[in-house]
Amino acid sequence: LAVEAMGSDSRGLERSCGGIEDVLGKRDTQTRFNPSILPGATHKPVRKFLLPVKAMVLVVVLLTSVSVAMSADRFSVASGACTSTSVWSATSGGIPGATAPVAADNVFIEGGFTVTVDATAACTNLSIASASTLTVGAFAITVSGTTSVTGTLTISSSTGVKTFTGLVTINPGGTWTSTASTFSTRLIFNNGITNNSSNVFNAGGATFNTNAQVTGGTGSFSFTQVTVTGVTVTNNGAFTAATALGGTGQFSNAATGTLNLSGTAASCSITTLANAGIINRSNTGTTTTALANFTNTGTINITGSGAITGITNNAAGIVNHSGSSTITSFNNATAT
Repeated sequence: LAVEAMGSDSRGLERSCGGIEDVLGKRDTQTRFNPSILPGATHKPVRKFLLPVKAMVLVVVLLTSVSVAMSADRFSVASGACTSTSVWSATSGGIPGATAPVAADNVFIEGGFTVTVDATAACTNLSIASASTLTVGAFAITVSGTTSVTGTLTISSSTGVKTFTGLVTINPGGTWTSTASTFSTRLIFNNGITNNSSNVFNAGGATFNTNAQVTGGTGSFSFTQVTVTGVTVTNNGAFTAATALGGTGQFSNAATGTLNLSGTAASCSITTLANAGIINRSNTGTTTTALANFTNTGTINITGSGAITGITNNAAGIVNHSGSSTITSFNNATAT
């Protein structure tokens, strides 16, 4: 930071800056001559007020310290409501009485305790340890970082939007249940889901948006209705959409993926559906994805009823039709 003042007009500024130079460092006075000044003019000294490097470093350190101080860890040390200070400690297994978590905090549900979200909640990273439970009722919750579940996460209401911005990972032994959240607009995923548990990822409705995402792992997924908005979801695991698969995005069933469209009167209206793995279509609803956008290089097994707008069966693609469904348009690159 440097301030220059020239001539008689600089005196007021010099006086006003006097306090600054006392605090920030010594005043450096230099005399410079300007050739443009007319003969006989009096040359005035130019005064510079320089912010010492040490002061600049101190400011940066202070700002960094404030930023760090804004985040904290919160560990459950008792069962109870999320807003209760008796539930939380600043250290694992520590003394209760810490403030309830806020959006900048990392939350650890541990110790075999059950914490119930009783108001709108937010945190950065969420971790649920083995034998521990987080229950989210009729309130919104936002996890801006990652979610790791080795214990149990239960969403027991469709009221309030539940948003998971980072990757959601269900570890071996973990359980996710959100079947009570029946509307796809109430459960939002932004960075995919990995289920490595033998327990089925049981969900009601859900929306995948914002980023391209992957679903996979050694476990399976069961949704009632799924909406993919403006992005591509790539499935590498066993994925069931029992009621509806829709939205303006793309659902790409990879070579290792299995997509089950199996519910009574289930519909598939997603803009783009690409299959390189296995699709089992046993539902009785309609599939309205356009001919050019429903592509197959894997295997499609059709055993249900209801109209299918079209399928583009590319090289190596197999379509097994043993149901009563009608396919309005069938572009068959390889006759199988």
